Amino acid sequence: MRLRSLEGPTDPLMSTGSWITSAQSFMVGTVPVAKGAAARVVWSGSTWQVFTTFHGCAAGNDYGPFTVTTPTVTTATDPGDDTTRMLEICANGRSYRGTLRPVLHGTFVRMVNTLPMDSYLRGVVPRESPASWGDAGGGRGMAALQAQAVAARSYAQAEDRYPPYAKTCDTTACQVYGGAADEGVPIEDHRSDKAIATTTGQVRLDARNKVVRTEFSSSTGGWTASGGLWPAVRDDGDSQSPLHTWTTKLDSAALAGRYGVGTFQRLVVLAQNGLGAQGGRVKTIKIVGSTGSRTISGSEFAYDWNLNSDWFFPVGQPK
Repeated sequence: MRLRSLEGPTDPLMSTGSWITSAQSFMVGTVPVAKGAAARVVWSGSTWQVFTTFHGCAAGNDYGPFTVTTPTVTTATDPGDDTTRMLEICANGRSYRGTLRPVLHGTFVRMVNTLPMDSYLRGVVPRESPASWGDAGGGRGMAALQAQAVAARSYAQAEDRYPPYAKTCDTTACQVYGGAADEGVPIEDHRSDKAIATTTGQVRLDARNKVVRTEFSSSTGGWTASGGLWPAVRDDGDSQSPLHTWTTKLDSAALAGRYGVGTFQRLVVLAQNGLGAQGGRVKTIKIVGSTGSRTISGSEFAYDWNLNSDWFFPVGQPK
């Protein structure tokens, strides 16, 4: 299976595009680019146009434009594990296996990385679980990396977030993927590579024999969230997490302005899931002000204020 992941920087249409380079020669559609040089792809409003430069990521004088129908960026040969011979996006300094291809995503141009599943996982697993865990307990910690590999593979295979051109994205909104290297420093690790190889092809299946979208987190707060097909379960081990208990300060004026309720007065938690301390995760919350109130879900409130989760409770409110 090959995976398509929405990558890298976001560029407005008609923009200058993102420079791509490599220590080996590569192609952008039908346009050849010499090793050490760079190319960028721009959507003109009706066609894809390619510009090149001999100055690499330092940019410089453009050559082109050259019109291409399919602007897929491909290296001349398989780079193996040599990150310098992979494709590098200059804007984020990351090197990628497989191919890169800009696509129209609404009013933006996004870069899509296409590569085999296990190659993709090599850039995911060490960013979701420290590869050093593999050394714990005289090597018994490899089981944790193997579990992460199976979970990440299952999640990616079950995803279909941006059809038809990408299955998933590269941020915490999906699962974190950073390519093979960041600013020349490898992201991949031999221990997580081994965990991926020893579990290759393994995924979690539900009772209907479908691949499960196995969500995971670094901290549950003490109870996992229900995924719909499975119940929430208690997680006593989370008490060791630095994110088990957290505090965030919110500005009263900002709260009032965002929800249009006049002068902010208080937050009222209307419903919780009842699992864990302080009543558990917030299901609905009311923002009360001098001229009205607004009721939203706990997850929406957490998203609005970049909270760690929807498991929170208000303290220190105005009298």
